[in-house]
Amino acid sequence: MKIKILMFILINFIFVAAAQAKIQYKGSTLSDIQTKTIKGFLYEVSNSALNKEISNVWKPLFAKTLVWLEDIQNSELVYNLESCKNEEAKIVIDTIEVITRVLRGDFGIDPAYAIAHWTNIGQRVVANYSQQNTLNSNTNKKETRIAWKLELKPMQNKPQTKDLLYRAW
Repeated sequence: MKIKILMFILINFIFVAAAQAKIQYKGSTLSDIQTKTIKGFLYEVSNSALNKEISNVWKPLFAKTLVWLEDIQNSELVYNLESCKNEEAKIVIDTIEVITRVLRGDFGIDPAYAIAHWTNIGQRVVANYSQQNTLNSNTNKKETRIAWKLELKPMQNKPQTKDLLYRAW
């Protein structure tokens, strides 16, 4: 009986430890909701640029950042953002700082609405990024080809109020 209880506790500990987020910032572990909020914020920023040329510069970089963020979140290791020196970590840190300022009310935006909006968008963000080095046969120089995608999955159909009323009967 004792062995069964110990095995139950051990299995639960393993699953709980595996389910924890792997990203830390300023001593706190980022939750899945916070990661989704970051994704939504970066997606919205990349699509709200008035200048298309600027938007086209940011989108691939944000796609790369979101792929990196998902990879480290799914990793077995624990990552401390302050220790990461890559461009993606700096973008995530800057994003967290801006979101924190929104929560403090520094920008005159309703914090509850903004966080809910970005989290909703972040749940639907799809990001892909790949980089391939090839040799140009004409010039014999190395070239880097980048393929990226940053888009939203379609919204799930929510039942209409009248459908809910009819189902209740």
